[in-house]
Parts: sequence; structure tokens; C-alpha cells
Amino acid sequence: MKTGVIGGVCLIALLGAEIHCTRQRNEVWRDEQSLWSDAVKKAPNDGRAWMNLGVAVMAKNDLRSAEEYFQVAKLCAPTYSLVYVNLGVLYGATGRDDLAKLNFEEAIRLAPGDANSYTYYNEWRRKIQSRGAK
Repeated sequence: MKTGVIGGVCLIALLGAEIHCTRQRNEVWRDEQSLWSDAVKKAPNDGRAWMNLGVAVMAKNDLRSAEEYFQVAKLCAPTYSLVYVNLGVLYGATGRDDLAKLNFEEAIRLAPGDANSYTYYNEWRRKIQSRGAK
């Protein structure tokens, strides 16, 4: 009889802990920004996490924070080409065309076989050509 009571109490305690942990993880997963913010707290030297946090805040039009996060990502992972692609996109969106071009070209140099670099670079070039045509 005592074994059954102890087992029941342990089961209830275990379920309570599981519910608590699930609620905490759900809070982290509420949106991309909270997910990647949690990732950079847990792995502050992970360039990919910093870059993805930058992408998440750039999607919310927080370009200043995005640039800061991309710069941290570049320090953590200086050969990660997608950091440079995202910096190119950001600089292109803010009219800093010289910086956009430099970053797209660095992305291509680092990963010449990655189509993302070429795709976003050409998209940006089309935009600046259409601006010049107006």
C-alpha cells in the first residue's frame, strides 16, 4: 500500500515538472525572435544563431538591431556566407549600396556554389537599376 502511494506521489511530481518545462519551452517558441534570442543566450558564440536572430528582427523592420546581430554573427563565424548575404540585403534596403555590393561579393567569394548569394545579389542589382531608370 505504501509503495502505491509513493509511486502515485512521484508520478504527480513528475507530471507537474513536465507541465512546467513544457510551458517554459512554449514561451521560447512563441515566435522566431524569442527562439533565436534564447539560442544566443545559450550559445553566445554561435554565428548562425546570431544571424537568424538578425533575420527575425529584420522581418519586424528593426534594421538597427538586425545590423548589430549580423555584425556579431560575422565576428563569430567570419566565413559563413549567409551572414554576408543578409548584410547585403540589409544595406541594400537602407540605400547603402557600396556596403551591399561588398557584402554580396564577399558571400560569393566565400561560397561560390551557393545560389543564395547570386539570387539576392542579382535581385538587389535589379532594384538599383530600376531606381536609376526612374
